Amino acid sequence: MKNLNLWIHLPSKNASPLRELAIAIHNIPEGIATSVPIYYSTGSRKKSIYSIVFSGITEPLGAIIGYLILRPFFNDVVFGILFGIIAGIMVFISIEELLPMAREYEKSKVTIIGVILGMAIIALSLFFCFYKFYTNI
Repeated sequence: MKNLNLWIHLPSKNASPLRELAIAIHNIPEGIATSVPIYYSTGSRKKSIYSIVFSGITEPLGAIIGYLILRPFFNDVVFGILFGIIAGIMVFISIEELLPMAREYEKSKVTIIGVILGMAIIALSLFFCFYKFYTNI
């Protein structure tokens, strides 16, 4: 979705260099998170590099395909629906897969506290963002 958003807004006046920079910086830990487990499980640098390259190529290709398919339908409602679906998938994966795995390795309440604090920070940032947007401060 991040790459789809980038492709849609790239030629527009709404394109933000900071957003593109944030996406590019985000891809660095994503590549590390993809390649390190493969390197440690196989011991092969070649396989870990192939995994990074494959992952890096598939995301923009998926964005281009998604853009070409959804281009006639793009409006605020479609974006809202897409972002809602993606957010729901991410929350489901976090709660169903990542949280139990984190609890397996960390028996204390640190993981639950981290989840609650993370949700609170996101909720507050959304609140203040919308408050500023709708009150024109």
